[in-house]
Amino acid sequence: MSFMLIGGFRFIAGHRFSIGVPVVSLLIGLTAAAVFIAGRWVKRGPETVRKLYRALFSRRPKLALAWTACLALGGLAGISSNHQRTSACRSAIDAIDLRSATFDQVASALITARALCVSAEATTQLAELDERLAAARKAECTKRVAQAGSLSPAKLPAEQALAKLNESKLAAITSIEVCTAAGMSTEVRALEAMVAEIDRQVIVAKGAVQLAAQEEKERQAVANFPTRSASIRTKLASAMQSTNQGRWAGAGSDLDDAESMLGEFTNTSVASTPVWSSFAKQLNVQRARVQPQLARIRRQEETVRAAEQLTEKTRGTAPQMSGWNGACIACKDYLKQAMNDPDSFDHVRSSVPQIEGAYWSVVMVFRGKNAFGATIMNAKKFYIQSDQVVRMTDG
Repeated sequence: MSFMLIGGFRFIAGHRFSIGVPVVSLLIGLTAAAVFIAGRWVKRGPETVRKLYRALFSRRPKLALAWTACLALGGLAGISSNHQRTSACRSAIDAIDLRSATFDQVASALITARALCVSAEATTQLAELDERLAAARKAECTKRVAQAGSLSPAKLPAEQALAKLNESKLAAITSIEVCTAAGMSTEVRALEAMVAEIDRQVIVAKGAVQLAAQEEKERQAVANFPTRSASIRTKLASAMQSTNQGRWAGAGSDLDDAESMLGEFTNTSVASTPVWSSFAKQLNVQRARVQPQLARIRRQEETVRAAEQLTEKTRGTAPQMSGWNGACIACKDYLKQAMNDPDSFDHVRSSVPQIEGAYWSVVMVFRGKNAFGATIMNAKKFYIQSDQVVRMTDG
């Protein structure tokens, strides 16, 4: 029974009811306590009170008193808890600094305070918070509209003007979000029109940047072409000399350099001059002579490379050498199969594996018995592919 009483007390005191529930609980508890006192100790009380006393307390007076105390104390605790939540809501509101804090800080603080006020069901404070949040959003919207309008790219170089326009567009887009949340439709429409105008100006600015870049390229081309002409002429002469001597790779390299230098002046007025056209014609003529030879050399190199790759694949990795005495393991196994007396094999030394075309070669010096049973020293050279002996000769 005591667990039920404690549970009821904690439910009334701790549960986040509206303020009416703990107040009603307190009133019921106080009324029941008054009925108990009047029925128990007041001898000449009203008959209605006596009847109510007998109905509530005659059967189980202790349990009834316990429930009375539970209702009264739980109601008091509930009222106190609600008061604490209301105080926390009020404190959170008073702590918000609308002047020095940024909008994001103010909005975060207002949202936190609103959660506390919702918990306390403080309707007055909730209304105040909503008004403050709306006011903060409107002030921030007005501020951002002014900032977005102040980012003017007037009288700036083309590239700086384009960067300023992009900055203005970003500021306007973020301002639209704030003004939409604030419900300021007039400002939102003005910002949307601003974004559209910025997009138009961005297109113009990009064209100005491209035009400025082309003008700078033209100026540099006119200034640098006389110097570059001498370098191009030198490269053409070197390419012609290499071509006549059959040094096709050198000729191709010179032509590549000349073409790169001549290409710097494409899409400029220099490209329409007779000198530039003469260089281009000479390049085409020499390229027609050199390119077939370069293609032939490339094919030959590819053929050689393919053959080398096939040879390497056939040769395989280097043969394994014994870590104990340095003997070539594949050579020893091959040799024992060819010896008269394999058990008489005694390794003396093995050379370091060497590459010979498609083979690894190893020279091994060893002792062993011949057909007459005499122990002799011998040397053999082994040709190995993929760690397998394919041929053996006298070393």
